[in-house]
Amino acid sequence: REIGDRAAQLRRLVEDLNRSLAVLAAGDAHRALSLYDEVLVALPPSKALKARRDEIAARAALVSEPLASARAALSSGQLIRARSDLLDILEREPGHREAKDLLLAVEKQEQDDLESLRKARDLLSLGVAPDTLVGISTDRGIEMIVGVLGVMKAGGAYLPIDPAYPAERQV
Repeated sequence: REIGDRAAQLRRLVEDLNRSLAVLAAGDAHRALSLYDEVLVALPPSKALKARRDEIAARAALVSEPLASARAALSSGQLIRARSDLLDILEREPGHREAKDLLLAVEKQEQDDLESLRKARDLLSLGVAPDTLVGISTDRGIEMIVGVLGVMKAGGAYLPIDPAYPAERQV
């Protein structure tokens, strides 16, 4: 009787795992695989459980390589390649959380790059030439980085100015 209770408990665990897998992203599939492996060892052999485990393993493999490629492309500034890899992942796994988060990071980086190009164009129209000093008075953050990139893209040299300084010292 105790063995039958244990088997029923394990089968309920498998059913819970199957329900959870319907919403799991492929990145979580590795964790699910380890749970399945524990369950498969404890239960009598089952072709259905083995097939489901193999399905999860295949799903994880389909996404792990493009995800690694997207991470590498993003860290090296290859935004177009990163976007393409992430969109491929999301086409296969629409709920993949990490791919969605990375895609948002790519989009933010693209927006920041466009903003720095706009700033560079504006600075060039104001007469900024190579080695022209351009003061930047802003708190540290993304706005400062975008401004510095804009100055550098225009060929100028940036001069950081602490916004806490009195206005008469910032001129």
